[in-house]
Amino acid sequence: MLEIDTLSVNKRIFNPNESDQSKSIGIWDLTQASVNYNIQFMNSRKVFRVTSDTVMRPDLISLYQIGDSQYCGSMMKVNGISNPFSIDEGRLLFILSPEMIRKTYDKKKDQISGQSTSQQNTPLDNLKKAQEDKVFKVSPGRKNFLDKTIKNKPPLILPPNVSQPGDRKFARKGNVFTFAPDAGKGGFNKPLNK
Repeated sequence: MLEIDTLSVNKRIFNPNESDQSKSIGIWDLTQASVNYNIQFMNSRKVFRVTSDTVMRPDLISLYQIGDSQYCGSMMKVNGISNPFSIDEGRLLFILSPEMIRKTYDKKKDQISGQSTSQQNTPLDNLKKAQEDKVFKVSPGRKNFLDKTIKNKPPLILPPNVSQPGDRKFARKGNVFTFAPDAGKGGFNKPLNK
């Protein structure tokens, strides 16, 4: 199986089970950059012209030119290639040394660790964490107030053809049944005498 370095290095993995997370099993954040190419000392080891044998094969180019196929993601990233099928014959590719590629990952790792330590120490984050961990207790007075309010709830605003919760669905007066007598507040309909 081909392992692409830009997809596996410096990525955050979420898994509720810590043992699986340490094995890189879980949901990977692929939106986070894993490489920082903003390095002044970055230089190309050599330039390679794509041959007919290596068209659309960044893994082979990486294997032949860098010495390991796992660097194909970094090689494509440096050359601005997002689609490996767009690598045509005759295209010139800049090839970085494995040491230079590792430095780009280390620079990004330092940047990520610097951000995470600064974010953990902010007072706002500490306050949020304390509020999340706090167990909310309801005082007896507040509990009584809520119970009374819920029991004496005002009627809902409903259309006239819908009855309030708890209202009678029908009423019987003698031989006459009236359905939803409280909906229109009109009372019982009188039977028509013909």
